[in-house]
Amino acid sequence: MKNTKKILSLLLAMLIFCQGAVLVSAVESSESSAEAVEWTYDNSMLVKINTEESKIFTPEDFPDMNCIQVLTTEKIRTETGYSYELMLIFDTTDGFDWQATADVLLQNAAVADITRNIYADDYNSKCCRVTLTHSELYVPIGGTATLGIESVDFADFEFSVYDAKAVMFTVDPDVIDEEAFTFDSFSEVGINEFYPQIELSQGLGWGDEVILINRPEEYLAGKSDSHRYYGAVNWFVLGDKACVNAVNELCNMEGIVSATIITYDHMEGLSDIEAWNAETDIVSINLYGGTQNPNNGIVVDQSAKIKGKEEGTTEIYVTRRNAVTASCKVTVYLADANNDGECNSLDAALVLKYDAQMIEETNELLLCDMNSDGVVNSLDAAFILRYDARLE
Repeated sequence: MKNTKKILSLLLAMLIFCQGAVLVSAVESSESSAEAVEWTYDNSMLVKINTEESKIFTPEDFPDMNCIQVLTTEKIRTETGYSYELMLIFDTTDGFDWQATADVLLQNAAVADITRNIYADDYNSKCCRVTLTHSELYVPIGGTATLGIESVDFADFEFSVYDAKAVMFTVDPDVIDEEAFTFDSFSEVGINEFYPQIELSQGLGWGDEVILINRPEEYLAGKSDSHRYYGAVNWFVLGDKACVNAVNELCNMEGIVSATIITYDHMEGLSDIEAWNAETDIVSINLYGGTQNPNNGIVVDQSAKIKGKEEGTTEIYVTRRNAVTASCKVTVYLADANNDGECNSLDAALVLKYDAQMIEETNELLLCDMNSDGVVNSLDAAFILRYDARLE
């Protein structure tokens, strides 16, 4: 009943929204910024909306939804008006039903699509997955087991923590004097440097960019025929929040026809990384296999041979992109076939007798699967003897 009332309230709000709150002409810039409210995967969403006229959106356009801030992350001029991507940020103090809110918003014909907030710092950890071949392993002391990565699912590759962010925007030459542009003309919105898109289309290497930065007046002399510009936001530390803030401020400025966030690989070969961690007192890990990036030698999709060192329980963590982590619980125990508190040649002898079908199966014998291949035989006896002789 409580959820039903909430949905009915949201529907009523959307009736107000549908009656014209979207199709309103532009007003003066709002004072909102990307840093005013902390936005996360769970308290925000991206909404694509089509309008007939340019507009600056505010929380008042989404009444009774506990929307506390609206940021414009994209504005594109279309044949019939404008297409916007908005970041709606909600007050979740009293709870928040993300899907119910999205379903109600989609009832409006002007809303084209709703997705999770790919710009949120916790987007990768919440939306992406790394799946291991095992969630739990049992390894005898001196024995081994294999753990690998079964699958990797990054919901949106280009928005990884290694992708640099910048902005692209188009100006109306009848409103903005392009001849007066300098490299810091848009510094108030966080754009460090910007270049005409017509020049970028010819292709730039890193060395070319450095030269152009040192000769800004000469470079900006070649104005873009399309009035489109590429803007660097914190050139060496390009962050999502800085780019969202820059695009939001641009879209609130008179004379900006379009603005969008763009991505590219900031440093080739750093699009993925893989790290394995565990308590080395309990287990040792030897990595093998995987795929190596020829540009930088980084290896991913590796497998691990885990060797038990002493009794105990630990977690093995596998992290990708420094953001997405999966884990496997590993319990290390003593393979003790005769239950005398030691693992030695006597246990190996029992394993050999069991393999020769000279003695009956016991739980203690089944726990002597030293190489974790699912059977107990002479190979496991060899492992036990190696452990007894303290051979690695």
